[in-house]
Amino acid sequence: MTSDDLDFWALHGLPGPEFDLEPRWNNATALGPLRIPFGVDANGTTVALDFSRWSSLDDHVLVIGAPGAGTTTLLRTVALGVCIARSPADANFLLVEGKPNQGEFADLAEVKHCVGHVTFSRGEESRILERLADVLAGEVARRGRLFQTAGVSHIDDYRRAAQAGADLEPLPEVFTIIDNLAWLHAAYFDTVAQMLTADGHRCGLRIIAGASYDLWQTLHSNGYFDAFTARVALGLSAEQASEVLGATVTDDLVAPGAACFHHLGGEPVRVRVAMVD
Repeated sequence: MTSDDLDFWALHGLPGPEFDLEPRWNNATALGPLRIPFGVDANGTTVALDFSRWSSLDDHVLVIGAPGAGTTTLLRTVALGVCIARSPADANFLLVEGKPNQGEFADLAEVKHCVGHVTFSRGEESRILERLADVLAGEVARRGRLFQTAGVSHIDDYRRAAQAGADLEPLPEVFTIIDNLAWLHAAYFDTVAQMLTADGHRCGLRIIAGASYDLWQTLHSNGYFDAFTARVALGLSAEQASEVLGATVTDDLVAPGAACFHHLGGEPVRVRVAMVD
């Protein structure tokens, strides 16, 4: 089976793109397990990003892909998976485009889960970066104030208090989905990224980021990616994938949609990614 004949909708237990998600959303709770399927392993078993692991394990996901391997499409697959798994009241995402004037996430920017869609043009990077950093830092601070008012220090405790009847503002988890870390890499954004990776679990703020292998080679030695403990290698050689995942990968990832996934404490899993466009 190739990625082309792997049915994204079947992976989520849905008959096709026309469906009513309200029953599924009503059966899910904000405090319940959050697993986002994105492919299958060699046995046809579903492989998912698990955002419900204990403590802060695998809160942030890094996708390192070869040029043209489908990093953008994989991020779209994950974003749509968030829409399927949770209602807009429980989970949102902020989309950050990776290429100037492409609009590859424009359709997803129209869904109710989307709370922001960042695009850029050449020459505008610095201004947009500074604004994005301010927004993210402001959200961390805002959630901290809400927690203080509610007398809690963690989003789960905040939600439990809300479920128990406390008059609290709804507070969905937010996934910042970044298509290309290369143009965001700058001092003022890096500081905010460190804040998110440090406080994201407590605040319900997560990063799912795509980057090239070239950027990985440039930044990984200084610990830039250390907080991204869940990682997907896409379209890389076995040697490159082993380096990115920190575990041995025996075969090149050459077929369309061929990836390898590794999470903290697990073994690398070869994955056929369910791409959706």
